[in-house]
Amino acid sequence: MEISSKKLLNELSSNGISRSLLSLADLIRKQKVGNYVYFRGLIEISNVCQKNCYYCGLRKDNKNVKRYTLTEEEVVELALLIYKKGIRSLALQSGEIKNEAFFEKLLRIIRKIKEETKKIDIQNGEEPKGAGITGSFGELEKEHYEELFKAGVHRYLLRIETSNRELYEKLHPSDHSFEKRLKCLKWLKEIGYQVGTGVIIGIPGQTYEDLVNDLLFFKDFDIDMIGMGPYIEHRDTPIFRWYEDLITYNGFYKKVFELSIKMIAFARILLEDVNIVASTALQSVPGCENALELGIKAGANVVMPVFTPYSARKNYRIYEGKKNLTPEEMSQRIKKAGYEPVWDRWGDPLHFFKRNKMSNSFLCNFVNFSSMKNS
Repeated sequence: MEISSKKLLNELSSNGISRSLLSLADLIRKQKVGNYVYFRGLIEISNVCQKNCYYCGLRKDNKNVKRYTLTEEEVVELALLIYKKGIRSLALQSGEIKNEAFFEKLLRIIRKIKEETKKIDIQNGEEPKGAGITGSFGELEKEHYEELFKAGVHRYLLRIETSNRELYEKLHPSDHSFEKRLKCLKWLKEIGYQVGTGVIIGIPGQTYEDLVNDLLFFKDFDIDMIGMGPYIEHRDTPIFRWYEDLITYNGFYKKVFELSIKMIAFARILLEDVNIVASTALQSVPGCENALELGIKAGANVVMPVFTPYSARKNYRIYEGKKNLTPEEMSQRIKKAGYEPVWDRWGDPLHFFKRNKMSNSFLCNFVNFSSMKNS
């Protein structure tokens, strides 16, 4: 659906969230991707990071973080626990670690997860597809992305953070490259991934025009998945120190939350059949208890409950005050809001298949297959 930049700008800069916007987004969502909310079991493999982004609590110069890296056995065991629980799609995430030993470890983990989850399918008398896997390990070289794809990762999330090059440079040290981020996204598309990206919403220095351009970037790049969320501070970062007075004023969280809901709604309206995540950050905005429900009402159709062990999870703090609802809690709230939680399907974005110009008959078969519950 087409919307003028002026209308986007006016709506984003207005106070409150209009019912008509949510109603339109919900209508398009139900027409294009149905009433489903797909689950991804999230495992945060490591909080070690070699990047130094000014807004992130995992930045390498933050000496107050207790670093951890899960073993191969721990990650595979968690993945199998998630799969046996009935959640058939995983998201594997870590800080950015440019280290061949760590990369080889990732490959072994992914191959093992695919192998073992296929065995479970066979035992259950099902087609041996194994787990659907989303990767999010930051900027890598093209050959690394190719190897991950061959190992079994078929979706990849790499957030652009902002489509404004100048703002990007203000949020990152000089050794971070906006061009490299764009190049990585292009590589992912060339390799054949279902490609996801996203932005930080409401971070100091961002304008409404930036957010409009972010939406246009998603559309122009023909993205398959959107993983964006509100800015929530981490106190051990330069951004918080530079903008503490702004971040701690009473209306900051309310404004950031409203902007996030509007961005989800407009992403659904503009991009129609992509997957959109109701992020953990959205659910963690202080004072917004109905965030999950409102995010889904605005058009989000993916959630990612965290399965990282608590001893490690408490140290994976990109921002402060992170909430961790269980999949059961999420399902209950999703049902109460009038939507259908889906654990037992991969829930791949339909936009990916359209983007790759699959035949209409294939799309019909895919939709029919996706609509069936696993026995």
